[in-house]
Amino acid sequence: MLILIAGSASVAYGAYAVVSNSQNTRESLIFESFYMVSGTNVTLSIRNTGTASVVFTSYAVKDAAGDQYLLNGWEGLIIGPNTQLSVNILIGSSCPNCVLTGSPFTFTPGDAITLTTSRGNPFTFYLS
Repeated sequence: MLILIAGSASVAYGAYAVVSNSQNTRESLIFESFYMVSGTNVTLSIRNTGTASVVFTSYAVKDAAGDQYLLNGWEGLIIGPNTQLSVNILIGSSCPNCVLTGSPFTFTPGDAITLTTSRGNPFTFYLS
């Protein structure tokens, strides 16, 4: 397991990511697994092990070449403390509201998925 905590950014390689905002509020997520539905659709299993509910507001998917799909204004996904949530991530033609920077791509092992919360904390997980 590799855990990197730097300021408010967290990175996890298929494992564990923690961000602490204050002494009273802690966002802590575990990336348990993923299921590749298609080349433009992946479902992540995320568990909230923190003390606060987490609301996701955007996501970005970046490939090894640095190409990126970004979806801002992502709404409706809330995960309470001590619960698991299946999170569906879409890119390419499956995500008409995503903004592409660089060349189009499909999901492959090693892609980075960054989920950003309403508190502004980014959690980055790698498909591996």
